Amino acid sequence: MNSMVRIVGAAASVAMLALAPAAVASGGRPAGPAAGGGGTGVVAPTGGGGGGGGSASSGGIKDIPPAPVVLPPPPPPPGPPCATFTSATAPVGYYLSWAAVWNDFTIRSCSGSTQIYSVHVTDTDVATGLVGYDVTTSYVVGPNQSVSGIVDNDFAPFSTTYSITMTVLDSSGNALDSSALAATTLPVR
Repeated sequence: MNSMVRIVGAAASVAMLALAPAAVASGGRPAGPAAGGGGTGVVAPTGGGGGGGGSASSGGIKDIPPAPVVLPPPPPPPGPPCATFTSATAPVGYYLSWAAVWNDFTIRSCSGSTQIYSVHVTDTDVATGLVGYDVTTSYVVGPNQSVSGIVDNDFAPFSTTYSITMTVLDSSGNALDSSALAATTLPVR
């Protein structure tokens, strides 16, 4: 009986092809660009049915909009220059056979951004009023960081009293802090 059902089903399919060749060739759709799709709708003697109809607009891909781009907030503007001396000393000694004054200092930046600071040191002879030593050194200092330096007056005259001024400057040459010291070089040995 199973072979009989197949023969009847095959005969029904052949009959359908003869009656509606265009419909079967297009998958059961009428001609046209917006037609739906589906099966032939022929019921076989075994009780099976054809496919259902479709639609030209079904099965599309849903576009998902991209997530909005969230940028981080801009960095705060650089802080103004700010630096102070945390220490300033002027020890004396000898460099080879000469007298020496070692101008030691530590500066601390109180700025919230990296800055370029200069330290200007002058050693002025108290007896004559002449500047015996004048030098400026520069440093790049990170936010809230410290830097130490030594500016050597290695060829100073013996037994000379100096008035020493150390000044920390910003990159525009503005004085931010200063320190005044006195030191007397050692005698000839």
